[in-house]
Formats: sequence, structure tokens, C-alpha cells
Amino acid sequence: MAQARKNAWLIVLLLALAGAANAGISKFRNPEAAPSPDLAALPAKAADWESGGDLDMPVDVLRILRPDAFVSRLYREPGGRDALLFAQFHGTNRWGAHQPEVCFTSQGWSIEYQKLASTVEKTLPGTSVSVNRFLARKGNTTQLVYYWWFSSGTFQTASRTAQMLDALRARIMKGRGGNGFIEVSTTLRPGSETEDEKALRRLASGLVPQFRVLIDAPRPPAAP
Repeated sequence: MAQARKNAWLIVLLLALAGAANAGISKFRNPEAAPSPDLAALPAKAADWESGGDLDMPVDVLRILRPDAFVSRLYREPGGRDALLFAQFHGTNRWGAHQPEVCFTSQGWSIEYQKLASTVEKTLPGTSVSVNRFLARKGNTTQLVYYWWFSSGTFQTASRTAQMLDALRARIMKGRGGNGFIEVSTTLRPGSETEDEKALRRLASGLVPQFRVLIDAPRPPAAP
């Protein structure tokens, strides 16, 4: 009799868990837009880099990406270097940005292959966040690019798969999610490539905690 009661409670528990999962999956399939973080509120200073002003995005690019929030910004640092930041957020299960290697290639850049892949992962100093790194060349110009992904919490990662799984988890467990993308790039100067990369790493490392604050900040409800 005791075993029968235990089995009955187990069945009730499994049915309850199944119901909760179905509710979460239903919300994932019919997503409500998650409130967007105010990416434009990113502080003007990151590490030793200062904002040189926010930049307008071409209308045709925004029409393709359809972000719910974005920031495009020029940064400058004391060594005379410039860097570009672009970040975007989608509040539904639309995945938005794809790997930027595709965009660079479509604009006439060639991607420098390193070992067996064009992109490698680098862990940013002072953080636990790994980012993707690649070089793009056009004529005599070489761009160094770092990019990584984030989900609706403070999760930041080099892995697109890990980001998608975390966003799916949030959608199923909370009924709301979201996902985003961060990219920083700079032009490498002949003879100064190592120092240029160190400078870009400082910028990216300084942006990680700033994005965590923005992503985790309380947000007003999304418009119906």
C-alpha cells in the first residue's frame, strides 16, 4: 500500500512537470517579446577607451537584422587607436545576427585562415568569457575582430550553441527570453599588431561587465 501511494505521488509529480514543460514550450513557440535592455546606455568609457560617439546604422542593415535594441559606437584610446562596437538584442526567439565572417566576406573581405579554422576562441583577461577572434583583409587593410553572444540573463559566451541553449532554457522556464550579439573590431597598424590586439582585448574585457549590468538591469514591460 505504501509503495502504491509513493507511485501515485510520483505520477502526479511527473504530470505536473510535464504540464510546466508544455506551458514553457507553448510560450517558446508563441513567444512574447522580452523587454529590451537599453544598450545605448552603455557607459562612455571602457578600460582606457573613450566613446567617440554613437553611429547611425544603414536602414537596409537594420531592415535585415530587425533588432529590438542595438548600439553602434566608435571608441578611441590614448594610443591613437580607433575601434568599432556593434551590439544588438532580439526579445523573441528570432536569432538575429549570424557569424560576422559571413558579412565581411560578402563585403569583399578575405578571412585569414588559422590552422584548420578561420576563427579561434580567446578568453578575455580578467573575465571568464571566451570570445571568437578572426582577421579580415582587404587590400592593405587588416581588421581584427572579436565577437561573442549573450542571452537574456548575464550569460556571455563565444559559443552560439551555448547561447541558444541558454535562451531556450530561459524561454521554457520563464516563458521569456532573448538573445544578443557583441562585436568589436580595430584596424591593425603595420609593426604595431601585437599592441593593437592587446588594446582591443582591454576594450572587450572592459565591455563584459558593462553589458552584464545592462542585460541584468530591470526593464519596463515590452509593448503589447
